[in-house]
This record gives sequence, structure tokens and C-alpha cells, in this order.
Amino acid sequence: MFRRYGRIFIASSFCLFAISSVGCGSKEGGTVTPRAVLSVTGAVGSLNTGLSLFDMFAFESDGPQMLFDPLVGQTTSTSLKSLKYFVNTIELCQDVAINGTGYSGTTNCITIYESPDAASKSVDFYNNYTVSQALNDTVEGRWIDFMSAGDRAKLATPFQLSSDHIGTYRYGMIGFQRPIKITAEYVDRDGTARIFTKTPLPGDIKPIASDGDMKLEQVNLSTSTLTGTAQEMTLMHSNGGTMVIFHKPFEITEADIENKTELFVDFVFNPDQVSTASVMYAGCDPENLVNAIFDGANCVDFQVPMGKFAPVPRKSGETIEKEVYLVTNYYNGGADGTNNARIELYYNSADTAKSLQGIDMSVIANVGAKTSGGHAVYSYKSTEVSGLVTFFGYNQATGAIDEQTLTGLQRRQDGAVSITCGHVGHLGSDCTATGVKVSRTYTYLGTVQVSE
Repeated sequence: MFRRYGRIFIASSFCLFAISSVGCGSKEGGTVTPRAVLSVTGAVGSLNTGLSLFDMFAFESDGPQMLFDPLVGQTTSTSLKSLKYFVNTIELCQDVAINGTGYSGTTNCITIYESPDAASKSVDFYNNYTVSQALNDTVEGRWIDFMSAGDRAKLATPFQLSSDHIGTYRYGMIGFQRPIKITAEYVDRDGTARIFTKTPLPGDIKPIASDGDMKLEQVNLSTSTLTGTAQEMTLMHSNGGTMVIFHKPFEITEADIENKTELFVDFVFNPDQVSTASVMYAGCDPENLVNAIFDGANCVDFQVPMGKFAPVPRKSGETIEKEVYLVTNYYNGGADGTNNARIELYYNSADTAKSLQGIDMSVIANVGAKTSGGHAVYSYKSTEVSGLVTFFGYNQATGAIDEQTLTGLQRRQDGAVSITCGHVGHLGSDCTATGVKVSRTYTYLGTVQVSE
């Protein structure tokens, strides 16, 4: 199912602060620089085992087992070769009017990055830029490969701050065009590649019903995705962008301007399990599939996220850390077997309260799983009372019928969380009705430093 995040590129038109030089009567301060930062799972914190998440949770009582069924695979930091987005804007905003999974306007934003490509900034371009246009688009400056250090450096352009920008910012937003390009091998527990991305041929692309003024295209790959090597695959979603609400608002103070403080917004990104591919074991009808991209002949479904980037602001000399948790049997029983969920909580280490700034959640296919049950869980908002965290989805209400609502995570310790069932069987056989709350245990794996 497509998830809508709002037309992020429009947000800059609501901003009160221009991206140009310091205005009349303003005092020049330091700079703010956006950065894309890889945050791989790796060896996790205080456990000091030298093992990854795969190693920690891939064993049963009778010995090692394959983590993935041969019919499902996920990306890792080494098997994800490239993940490209056509980035339009990166913004910090003081307020955003959220409506469902989108938003209707923003207030007092700083556009700290804007695409150098002038042609791409119109509404018409956004509405009509589809897989067909993106497939062979090599215009310089348009595409940013988040797996490439050189490409990530293109985002790190300092934006000049002034006294006009003093304020409290509660939202981090990154906007991009709807098409996405990915080159990946989807691997099992042994690291064996099972499914491979393929480049669409012109005949693979099919227009589908437009979403208002926006054109949409679906891809049914004619090249087998079960053999060969990974190629660059282009797909599109119905919208583009991602947003996070900072648990602790980010402040630009008068002292920051006076002292010309250097500020950073680190968009942390974990490539492990960011994308999933699986053979639909129950069979499929290619004519009736609604996925963005698939291999109809082999019933292979690809799940590629719109953008799983957690923007975490910090000041020069400060570092970002993350706490890592694993929710076991997140999808428990039923046709999907068992799957876990990884939760990563990002915060600024200079903050003694360790207030949450960014959240990332991913489903990890486990032993016997035929599908992952979903490649990601998004959280727009969180609250924390005495270390007890509640995660809200786009409905932003604790009792919402929303797969993203998760309550009861006590930070820095093991425990159990409560999750609301979106439908019968949603999280397993214990989801007996819509709205039923099910309990899942979780393990605190430790803390990792992300940025230097």
C-alpha cells in the first residue's frame, strides 16, 4: 500500500525565511549543514559480543537455522549497492499542519538544502515525472545515492544562518520526487543472494490511474529477478518525502548567532533490512497486483520505502547516539511465520535527558517467514514519560487503529510492548479482531555512537 507524506517540495512556498543571503537588519551567525549519515546495525553496544542482529537472533535450540526462507530476502549494508533519491528540499520547520499521512501547510521553515536543478522545482514537473522519465535521467545534481559517500557529500552544503532564524524547530523534513532507484541483492541468513533488482524495459512500464493531477506508473519486470546480477531498478510511489517530529524541539538561539555556532542536521539511515523482496507463496495474478514494482512471472514482490531517514539536529562538537531494541515475534504465527522488529531511537548525546530526536523501525524476517509482513514501520510522533515511550503513527492517537501505534517501551531495559491490531490476523493469530491489543516482548541490545 502506498503511504502519502504530502508534497514536500511545496513546503518551501510556505516558509517565511528565504534561502537567499542574510536579510536587511539581520545579524549574521554561523551555518547549518545537512548531512546523510549511514547508521548500520553492526555490533551493538554494551552486549560486546561482536555479533550483528542477524547472529544474535538466528539460532534455535537445535542449532543454527537459516534466518530467511529462500522465498524472502532483505538488504544489508553490503548487499544494498545503491539507493538513489531525487532530493528537492531539506527543511527545519517550527510547525506543520498534519492531516492523516500528509500535511496541509508549514510555518516558519528554514530550507537548508534545495536541488540545484531549476527545472525540477515546478508543480508540473513533480506531477509528470514518472518512471519513464526517471529511468534514463542522468542530469547532474538530480540524483543522490545515499550509499555513496561522494553523493552524500553533495547534500552537505552549509546554509548561512542569521538572527532571522532564531526560534524553536519541531519538525525535520526531506522531500524528493516520487521515483526511486535501487540496486540490491536480497540475501538470506547465509548472505546468499536470492532475489536481484532488474532494470525495467520500456514495455514493462504501465500507466495506472492518476492520483489527482499526478501521473502514476507501475512496473511489471519482464526480466527474471531470481537469477543473474543486480541491476539498477526504477520504481515510483504515489508521493515523495519523509518527516519526523522531534521529541525535544531543536532551538537556534541568540547565543548561537552571536557565537556563530556551526549546526548540523544528520539524516541517519540504516541500510540493513531497509528493503524486502519475497515470492508471494500463495500465488499471484499479475494483472491484479497493485504493487509499485514486481516480477509477475515469478510472483516476486519488492518493498522499497519512500524514505527512512531520521533527521537529528546537533551542534558542532556534539554526537548522535542510538539505542537499539528488538521486538520478538512482531508478526507472530499465521501464514507469515515469525518476524522481529528492530527499533532504533536516536538522540543527541549532549542532552542529559537523552530526548528522542529520530526514530527508525524495520521488520526483520525470521526463521520460517514467507514474507516480512512489511518492510518498515513509520512513527511520526512519540511521547516519553519517565523513560516509557509511546510511538504514534499518522493517526497520532494511542487508541488509533493503526499498525504504527506501539506503547510501553521502557528505555534501556528489556520488557513488553502493546501493539494495536489493524485487522484480523494483522500481527498473528492473536489478532482476533480489529483494535485488539497484543503483547510482544522486546530486548534492549545496547547503545551505539552514530556520528563523530
